Amino acid sequence: DWFMLPPSSEKDQTQVKAAWEALSDFTKTYPQAQYIEDARKKQADIRERLVRHEVYVADFYEKRDRWSAAVNRLETVLQKYPGPDDDKYLFRLHDLYSRLKDQTKARDALQRIITRLPGTPAAERAQQMLGS
Repeated sequence: DWFMLPPSSEKDQTQVKAAWEALSDFTKTYPQAQYIEDARKKQADIRERLVRHEVYVADFYEKRDRWSAAVNRLETVLQKYPGPDDDKYLFRLHDLYSRLKDQTKARDALQRIITRLPGTPAAERAQQMLGS
């Protein structure tokens, strides 16, 4: 990123998504390839860029009380680009679904934390929230 231009997370991600798809196909098709480690490193970097973009857009919508649109962006992150910070997005989904008065989906977001991250502090927090 250059200081005079918007950050890359604010720009069109079409080419980044294409790179994600190509690297995903490569790592699935050629798991024993000579370049697999390099491909996985690049894929992790691309994942971070795509997640930052989706979260940026979710933040934009949330600031404007467009909670359904923010939910869609966070669900995209969880479905297409799962990673180590999923608990943060699931807690945020819980909050957004609560704002939308959809308690079933709010509870589901907490349950997903418990299922995906058993035995972690996030799972304990989610369990406490479900119990109250």
